[in-house]
Amino acid sequence: MTTGELLRKTAARLKHHGIEDPQIEARILLGHAVELSPERLLASLEKRPTQSQIEKLEQFILRRILHEPIAYVIRQKDFYGLSYYIDHRVLVPRPETELLVEKALDFARNRQFKNGIKIADIGTGSGIIAISLASHLKESAIFATDISAPALEVASINCKKHNVEKQITFLHGDLLNPLTQPVDMIVANLPYIVKSAIDALPPEIRCFEPIIALDGGDDGLRSIEMVLQQARQKINPDGCILMEISLGQRSLLAHIVQRYFPNAPVTFYKDLGGIDRVVQIEFNKSV
Repeated sequence: MTTGELLRKTAARLKHHGIEDPQIEARILLGHAVELSPERLLASLEKRPTQSQIEKLEQFILRRILHEPIAYVIRQKDFYGLSYYIDHRVLVPRPETELLVEKALDFARNRQFKNGIKIADIGTGSGIIAISLASHLKESAIFATDISAPALEVASINCKKHNVEKQITFLHGDLLNPLTQPVDMIVANLPYIVKSAIDALPPEIRCFEPIIALDGGDDGLRSIEMVLQQARQKINPDGCILMEISLGQRSLLAHIVQRYFPNAPVTFYKDLGGIDRVVQIEFNKSV
C-alpha cells in the first residue's frame, strides 16, 4: 500500500467516526507515523510505508476515533509560532489564548521597564504563555506557577526545548501564593468553564483534558476572582493584570473588578469570533 492510499483510507475512517477535518487530521497522523513534514509527506505519496509505520499509524487512528485530542495522540501542539510537547497532564493549548500573549507583549513593549519586566504566569500548565513571552522579551524575568506538579513537569520540558530556562522560574502552588515578590504584570489563563456546563462539553475535552484546568466553579470565575483578591500585594505600581475569559462573563467580571479595584481602568478585547476573550486591568500608584 502506498502512502497516498494509506492517507485516503485514514481520512475515510476518521470521517466515518465523526472527526471534523478528516483530511487535515489524516495528514497530521500519517506524517507523524512516517516522520515526515506535511510538505515531504505530499511529495512521498507513491512511496510505501514500512510495516512498523503502518502499525504506528493504526495506534494513532484507534486513539483518535475514540475522540482523544490529536495533540495528545501526537504529543505536540503549535502555539504562537512555536511547537510544544503536550500530554494528558496539561490542557491542550487553544488559538484564542494567542490574543492574551499579544496583549501582554503590547503592554510590556509600551512600558519601558528599565531593569526588564517581571511577569507572573498564573496556572502555567504546559508553559505556553510564559515561554512565548520569554521568547519575545529577552530581558524579562518570569515566574510561572501551577497547583499541579505534573503540569509543571510538562512546562519544564517545553522550557528546556525552547532554551528559556534562565528567564523562567517555576513555582509549585495555588495561584499567586507561591510568589515571594511583586511583579509588573500578571497573566493568567485559568479555568473559566461553568461547572454545570462541563458535562455538555465535547468528548475530546470532557473525557480527556484535566478537569482541574477546566472547572471554573458555579459562575466560571472562581479562580479569576481569587487572583483579584490576592493581586493587590503581588502587583507593582503601574502594573497590569491580563486574563483570558469566556463568552458571557464580561458583565459579571466587570462588577468583580470594580469591587476590588474601583479606580482601575478595565479594557476587554474580543477574539476573532467577536467574543470578549481577554480582560486587562491597569494600575497606577493611586489604585
